[in-house]
Amino acid sequence: MAKTDRGKFVVNPRYGYKDLPQKLGYGATMSGPQMVRELKSVFSLFLVNVRFAIQHAFTASTLLPYLTPGSRVLDVGSGSGYLTAVFHHLVGREGLVVGIDHVPELIERSKRILEEIGLERELRYGRILFVNGDGRDGYPEGGPYDVIHVGAASPVPPPKLIQQLASPGKMFIPIGGEYQNIVIISKDENGRVGTEIIVPFIEPLSPAKFDLLRDLDKQLEEGEKKEKEKEKEGFGRREVLKMRSHS
Repeated sequence: MAKTDRGKFVVNPRYGYKDLPQKLGYGATMSGPQMVRELKSVFSLFLVNVRFAIQHAFTASTLLPYLTPGSRVLDVGSGSGYLTAVFHHLVGREGLVVGIDHVPELIERSKRILEEIGLERELRYGRILFVNGDGRDGYPEGGPYDVIHVGAASPVPPPKLIQQLASPGKMFIPIGGEYQNIVIISKDENGRVGTEIIVPFIEPLSPAKFDLLRDLDKQLEEGEKKEKEKEKEGFGRREVLKMRSHS
């Protein structure tokens, strides 16, 4: 992760290392730097500065045994492309990382950023692949995957993603809606599937809560609604300050 500067992937680089989720536009969010202290020893494996250890680092550390040179990885809801780049550095040139997102503008933005940070050859030769599509359907052409990371919450694990998980393989996925659990879904050598809750009961107002996997039109609609609410709140605060200054 020391090879991937998070500040290059946020919309406003000034807030690249703030302990807050960052809006990407189109109703999408990049996770913020909030994670449990006990993972610090694992983070050292990435030679990363712990003060910038983020939710993404927790994801990678949880899946680390399967993120080896030559592994195949599917990053569902790739968003900014940050974690897709992190995964590439872990699996190396022998591996494959596929980032899938249903917002075409985010796909193009991710490609542009990876080119700017020196990964243009990896894109050209197909070691990193960005796909515009519904992440719930996965990308069977690149599978089976040793690791599947799902960056948004789903009420249940999408069946097509489980089908595309290798034997053995692991999937990181938040499960739930208003309340969420972070779950690891494992498939063993014989194709048997098991689940383990690794972070229970993420509350609705928690900054660690994940966005939901949803249809693109629904995501854009909710994103626009939140922006309008934010503008309204900002206007209200400005009016209060104006009144106070005149009193």
